Amino acid sequence: MPSSDRELAGRVEKLECEIASLRKMLKRLKAELVADADEAA
Repeated sequence: MPSSDRELAGRVEKLECEIASLRKMLKRLKAELVADADEAA
């Protein structure tokens, strides 16, 4: 496996981890927004 392929694989793995954590953050934010809306209503 050429080193450039390995490097690319590593980058993709990093990005996938970052995307996963962003999705978790979004879910948390959405949950908070819903909770805030419920309190305001």
